[in-house]
Amino acid sequence: MNNMKNLTILALVALVTAACMDNRPTYDASGTFEAVETIISAEAGGVIRALDVAEGQSLSVGQIMGYIDSTQLTLKKEQLQAQIDAVLSKKPEIAVQVAALQEQLDQAVREEQRIANMAKADAATPKQLDDANARVEVIKKQIAAQRSVLSTTSASLTSEIYPLEIQIAQVEDLLSKCRIVNPMEGTVLVK
Repeated sequence: MNNMKNLTILALVALVTAACMDNRPTYDASGTFEAVETIISAEAGGVIRALDVAEGQSLSVGQIMGYIDSTQLTLKKEQLQAQIDAVLSKKPEIAVQVAALQEQLDQAVREEQRIANMAKADAATPKQLDDANARVEVIKKQIAAQRSVLSTTSASLTSEIYPLEIQIAQVEDLLSKCRIVNPMEGTVLVK
């Protein structure tokens, strides 16, 4: 029984000694680390064409991480731009279109001056002078009418462009939403 007591005491001493000999590393501080998790995704839906991030990678604010397939949107934008170009090609060149009438007016003014000089010398009748004056006035009114028609046509075609430009802006907005952009500084936890 005495041996049993001695053995128990030795076991307790060994246990206390082992407990006192802590081989674990010491720490200066301890606590819980918390992270704000943010799920980052593209604003547009579709097939991911690129996603250039890896777990553990540090990201900066505004960094583009990938993009969604935007082929159809790009083609739509090109189509709208082609429509604008087609409308602009119909726009009249006012100066070119009025040039022929302006040449007729210049000729009519020279003729009017010549007939006026002849009338002063009694070599032309007053009717001839009146006809020359009337011809100058008619051509001036034709030029004014032509300019008005061409200006109205040009303004109408310009107004047709505005809705197409708005559609291009909408497509550009959708294209920008196809990019996967990091909104805050952080580290990738899971891809």
